[in-house]
Amino acid sequence: MNNLGSGTDASAKPRHAYVYGSYLGASLAAGLALTESHVPAAPQPMTVRGLIAYNGIYNWTMFLPDHPVQRLRSKSSLRRRRRGLASPFVNLNEDPIEEEGIFTDLERHAPGLFAEPSNLFDPFASACFFFHSANLHVPDDFTTPLSASGPASTLSSEFTAAIDALANRSPSPSASAERGGGGEEGDGETAAELLSRAALLAKQQKPPRKGYLVFPPRDSTLRLPPALFLYSSRQHGPRPPAGSDSSSSRSRRKQSRNSFAAQTAELAGLMMRSLDMHELRRRGGGGGGGTGRPGKQFPRKGITAGANAMKEEGGEGVADGEEDRWKEIERRVQTFEVPLSSSLSSSLSSSLSSSLSCSLSSSPSSFSFEEGLGLEGEAEQVIAEWLRERIDEDFGGEKEEGRDGS
Repeated sequence: MNNLGSGTDASAKPRHAYVYGSYLGASLAAGLALTESHVPAAPQPMTVRGLIAYNGIYNWTMFLPDHPVQRLRSKSSLRRRRRGLASPFVNLNEDPIEEEGIFTDLERHAPGLFAEPSNLFDPFASACFFFHSANLHVPDDFTTPLSASGPASTLSSEFTAAIDALANRSPSPSASAERGGGGEEGDGETAAELLSRAALLAKQQKPPRKGYLVFPPRDSTLRLPPALFLYSSRQHGPRPPAGSDSSSSRSRRKQSRNSFAAQTAELAGLMMRSLDMHELRRRGGGGGGGTGRPGKQFPRKGITAGANAMKEEGGEGVADGEEDRWKEIERRVQTFEVPLSSSLSSSLSSSLSSSLSCSLSSSPSSFSFEEGLGLEGEAEQVIAEWLRERIDEDFGGEKEEGRDGS
């Protein structure tokens, strides 16, 4: 951080940084931006003032077999969908689970990238965990569901009595009778087996509930940075003809439940919820992201997932008289869908798979995302326009603050 800062001159203002990442880099960029966006930033050598992320994985645990997205949805979820309460990226039971292509390549390489399943729960890898706790237990491996491990029903009364005895640090009757003159090593193995089996049964019977967290913390100088999330989407089934009804067309086109679009919707929705329920509520409405300037809505069609994602994550959404507040939320968190052809997706998937394989084997990789991200001209224009507005806002705000202080 010191190398990225303003040097040894204590009087110099912190250097503004705008973070960009794609695919694996997008996951890391999100973690960096969320934890290094300090306002006011005077004590810091560098502060992140914007995040651009393309096709990132923001919740790696969605690849685990026990994650709710991997299971068929209940009737109550379907009713919520029919009433329009579900996120537009959440689909019905018949939809495919994972998106094909690059997305499944990342899933296949997860064991090599993370070594242990517990590493998927690190918020610096899965940025969504800055905003909520996990709604599944940490598994023993990447592919085996808890239902396929060990006991499936209940412990016997002998096991229960033995566990109670261990908890009270006194020998159980059954264990004493069987032990006789046995050694301590056997007793230790029996205790470990009992505790392991009891813990597994508890995990099978009751998965943890997702609990929302206050992020950024109220007593910190962190503030959510302006963010632009780009994602590519491969629809399953033929694209509807031009001029067809949009709502009926969307219902006929299947979309994966776990995809770059779904990952983007989750993190963007959580950031919107945080702005809605914490930062903007404390500030009493819209603002300029720390510059003191009024929020300005980004005037590009289809740039944001809008209120649906925010409502899905528990926010209050838009009410009468809160237009300025919503404009500020929409300005701070924006998403954009990047058109991606099947041929280009296959080419990128092959290159990414080769790059990951080389990285995992400690061999040099010849692939560089800078050489070709597959971004169309419109996406590049969106990035340039978004970045130009953020820079103008940041440095324009500094000039205004300087004039006010002089």
